[in-house]
Amino acid sequence: MDLINVSPQLILYIYKWPILTNQGNLTPSKTVFDDDDRRGQNIDSYVCAGCITSGGTVRRSIIGPRCRINSDGLVEDSILFGNVTVGRNVKIRKTIIDKNVVIPDGSTIGYHREADRIHGYTATGSGIVIVPRQEK
Repeated sequence: MDLINVSPQLILYIYKWPILTNQGNLTPSKTVFDDDDRRGQNIDSYVCAGCITSGGTVRRSIIGPRCRINSDGLVEDSILFGNVTVGRNVKIRKTIIDKNVVIPDGSTIGYHREADRIHGYTATGSGIVIVPRQEK
């Protein structure tokens, strides 16, 4: 999470120190909708290729490749691994979500510890919620 700070300890944008990665041939990330009540926006965040923020908001988070944040979704202070879908009207805070997870419409994660436990999520002592990969 230090990487999203204004002045992180490790600066990824010094091109003399290449960091080699391979995310495949993915489309660029994009935000869609710019209405007063429905705006796709990514603020103080890293958003990987292939992501769509469709009328939702991402703040101080790291969003892995091929994720989708749907309308009225809010992701704050979180890490989403690849191919995570955040449904409509979802609120996520201080959460790490494993890859290939679908968060259903209307869900709330990271706000009520007991509700998170009921859904089978793990909370650390510092209040970070872990959402594991879904079984097939």
